[in-house]
Amino acid sequence: FNFPKDKRFGTFPAVTAGWNISKEPFMAGVKGFADNIKLRVSYGEMGNDRIPSYQYLTKYGVGSYYIFGESPTYNAGMDITNVPNTNITWEVAKTWNAGFDAELFNGNLSMSLDYFYEKRRGILITRNESVPAYTSLELPQENLGKVDNSGIELVLNHARQLGDVSYNIGGNLTFNRSKIVYMDEPAGVAEYQKKEGHPVNSFLAYETDGIFNSQAELDSYPHLGGEVPGGIKYLDINEDGKIDDNDMVRQYTSATPELQFGLNLGMN
Repeated sequence: FNFPKDKRFGTFPAVTAGWNISKEPFMAGVKGFADNIKLRVSYGEMGNDRIPSYQYLTKYGVGSYYIFGESPTYNAGMDITNVPNTNITWEVAKTWNAGFDAELFNGNLSMSLDYFYEKRRGILITRNESVPAYTSLELPQENLGKVDNSGIELVLNHARQLGDVSYNIGGNLTFNRSKIVYMDEPAGVAEYQKKEGHPVNSFLAYETDGIFNSQAELDSYPHLGGEVPGGIKYLDINEDGKIDDNDMVRQYTSATPELQFGLNLGMN
């Protein structure tokens, strides 16, 4: 099992509604130009249980060794191999969606446009951000993380018959932007290094200002140990007279794309 007994079942409702507005009398004037216009709204919840099993149980393992006796010898023993989380539960995504479908120009062009907003809550994370590594604490995963996603999806398709030849062309575009709402970030993080309030999968990097062109220039500005003329000049962001991790600036771009698109063509 992935969850303790009282959390193994979840209820995740969804509701949707649609209105074919093109069938209303007040839309009679746009027939031919715009047909089959449907307005849609929906709300749904989804639960995620794809996590390693039995995190709510204390686990024991054989293989540790302890020293006992007046003539010390190693003895095989058993010890605890994890810190359990007895409250582990579902990660829940709540999604709102609004959109419409339409056929334009006597059906030669069809389109679908959607706006979505998703709130993911209870994301499993470990308190590695706020609890320093020097404590050597082995902490369990907890349902602490909060991330919002929002964006639009657009699909366009055009098809036409020209004599014995028919063709179609279509495209799709999706824009999605994420924002970390909460991830147990420590209170003392510099504003230029924060993750909360910004997209997922950002990263830290040094900012630069060219290279050191001479030994004199190198001696007059903070630099990494072992640097020589011709080396990269990293900016002292916090102006403390040295270059270290506190001078790294979070870059709010990542390998996770915000914009995705596709194109399809066909001919008969």
